[in-house]
Amino acid sequence: MGDQPDYMRMIVISGDVAENLLLQRSTDIATSQVEIGVNASVLAPANADRKILGLLYIGSQQLYVGPAGITVLTGARLPANSLIYISGFVGVLYGVSNAAGQTVYVYEFT
Repeated sequence: MGDQPDYMRMIVISGDVAENLLLQRSTDIATSQVEIGVNASVLAPANADRKILGLLYIGSQQLYVGPAGITVLTGARLPANSLIYISGFVGVLYGVSNAAGQTVYVYEFT
């Protein structure tokens, strides 16, 4: 992934391919909505049963994700209005932005 942190693997997929892949590998889904701002917030708590974590980011600014202590300088950057799936990451995931009021929809597949 180039300059992305190596503590997580990200796969970006879309449409029917994403839907079919995720449903075949999981038996349950939990959803939540998180407002992100200039202070790091938990996007998803640790979950040893997690298979895939989906993030749908609806916002006007960049979103940065990573471990505790994340900043806009240290996180993996997601562009505005993006959708990603993170596979194999069971730890706590934090998010931060350079502006308040950014909405992230979180989908946790177990």
